[in-house]
Amino acid sequence: MDMLERREGGIRPEVAEAIWDLCYQVTPTAFHDEQRHKRRWDKTVDWEKFFWEE
Repeated sequence: MDMLERREGGIRPEVAEAIWDLCYQVTPTAFHDEQRHKRRWDKTVDWEKFFWEE
């Protein structure tokens, strides 16, 4: 996951995002790194819109 976040090996951003999303979906909840996911969500989600927009 660190390698995907850093885009190591010249991986294209959209490909890294797709792999990251797939890993998130197929990894059992017990193995999720909550802090990593929170950091990712904080960078990608506009919380004002998420909670308050219709």
